[in-house]
Amino acid sequence: MTKNKSQRLKPVVQQAEIKEQQAVEAFVKQQQVLQLYRDKQQELHAYRCEYIDNMKKANVEYSVIEFKQQRHFLQKLNDAINFQQVQCTKQQQVLESYKQKWLQAKQRTAGFEQLIEKSEQQVLDTLVRHEQKTQDDRAQHRH
Repeated sequence: MTKNKSQRLKPVVQQAEIKEQQAVEAFVKQQQVLQLYRDKQQELHAYRCEYIDNMKKANVEYSVIEFKQQRHFLQKLNDAINFQQVQCTKQQQVLESYKQKWLQAKQRTAGFEQLIEKSEQQVLDTLVRHEQKTQDDRAQHRH
């Protein structure tokens, strides 16, 4: 009966493994999404630094209108960088959520596998005890 229990649990383990694999794939995909957001933020930051450096190197006196336009452009660039930072934070939270789902799926799979191992070990222990009892009975009948 215990062996049947082990056999009945194998499809459950297979389903748990499939769910675990899906959770891993979602986690990896989200890592890639987060990296894209971080890359975009770094690009914007690097562009801002380059733009400011070019302004400083130009050694040009700007009119009030040009100065306001540049300041406005830099403000928009800063807003974009800040927006991207917020998006990175959100994507990091999503990543953590996927990580937790993956770890839970992994733990569930491991639990089912341990249950099967325990069931199979009980069957083996029962067989060993039965074999030992049979040998003991034979030994008693000989004497």
